[in-house]
Amino acid sequence: MASQVRGRVGWIVELSGIDWPGNLTFMLFLAGCNFRCPYCQNGGIIPLDSGYEVTVGDVMMEVERSLKLIDALGVSGGEPTLQPRFVESLFEAAKKYGLQTFMNTNGSNPELLDHLFERELLDYVALDVKAPLRSDLYGKVIGEAIPGSVAVENLKRSMDVCRGYGRRFEARTTIVPGLTDNPEYVEMIAYVLKNYDCVYVLQQFSPYGDILDSRYRLLEPTPEDILRGLAEVASNTGLREVCIRYRGGMVRVT
Repeated sequence: MASQVRGRVGWIVELSGIDWPGNLTFMLFLAGCNFRCPYCQNGGIIPLDSGYEVTVGDVMMEVERSLKLIDALGVSGGEPTLQPRFVESLFEAAKKYGLQTFMNTNGSNPELLDHLFERELLDYVALDVKAPLRSDLYGKVIGEAIPGSVAVENLKRSMDVCRGYGRRFEARTTIVPGLTDNPEYVEMIAYVLKNYDCVYVLQQFSPYGDILDSRYRLLEPTPEDILRGLAEVASNTGLREVCIRYRGGMVRVT
């Protein structure tokens, strides 16, 4: 039975207004990730055996208590596509309750995206675009966990899947001082994104949480003026919708 499908969860946010802007979302942060981004704030749930085990039925019992408040059920991580059967079963259950579904992913599993879209189980996706889509740069930012060329190819395929189904998506880049705050990097990403129907969000790095590489805990949060300046760089490429996300919320720049 689908309700008995098991997965591993780091934590649950029963009512989130920031993960999918414009929607109140019941969010699950799933255990396991195939990247090792040094600035990751969720380092404690990178191992696939971290967190705790739940069934789809367990989750939906909690969802039922929030049904009058929420619009959607979403998954993030970690990397949620490492638990494909659990995610698919969750989304099947959510649809039975009339909820929309959301996924934040690093784009490394385009086959699952295609499958979920084909089954009409996924409504919206946020794709992490870690760095310019160049294998050497990408490999560095993801901690050389997998070859940069493989990560880039999978991300491109994920974006193509969204386009193939006519789905607008959110592309997210975390602006980390000294790592991804190069204006040329943002410009390179924006020129790729111009080929897709998406909103580009530049996210503030924050040195809080369970940072994977302790050196990044010594940094300051990315200043808002830096975010705005980089957003202008992106918009100057002709990209139609560029936003920044920082502790004060999300703001559209263009």
